[in-house]
Amino acid sequence: MIIGLCSTVSYGYAAAAPMITQHMLHLTPSEYGYWNLIALAGTLISGLSAPRILHRFDTNKIIMVAIAIIFIGAILLYLSVQFNARALVFFLICAVLYYFSGLLFPSATLFASSAIKDKASASSMMSFMNMGSAMLAVIIMGYLPGNSALQFSLILMVFIAINIISGIFLKRDNQS
Repeated sequence: MIIGLCSTVSYGYAAAAPMITQHMLHLTPSEYGYWNLIALAGTLISGLSAPRILHRFDTNKIIMVAIAIIFIGAILLYLSVQFNARALVFFLICAVLYYFSGLLFPSATLFASSAIKDKASASSMMSFMNMGSAMLAVIIMGYLPGNSALQFSLILMVFIAINIISGIFLKRDNQS
């Protein structure tokens, strides 16, 4: 489920950001392209720093911190657009979302692949959850009320809630 949250961030952003920048931030397509480099820098920096962070910190702590920051980022994303923040604020928040989802993905992959002995089944289930979550997120976003910023923020919060609730139930089952 955590891996699905990572795809929800990237696919949700890909679906919502052009609408947000055009209708709410009033950017042209070429301006969007330039500003989008900031968000993509979050992915690049994440990819470069993730190996060091994974070796230095506990995987469970990385997962918890990343989910918390993505949740806060989803709220800030919505608020920034609603209160007419500048494009810089919007794209910096998106860069943070990309950065922490980039840390979350390898942490969740490591966690999931070590959870069961059958690595092939773990890998196939991760791929299914990854693409299935992204597909569901984008479909559901299209049916949610409100603007694209609200839809994207809500879908991120819903997926985070699903992760937290499923984590609580899994932890409870493991303790019994």
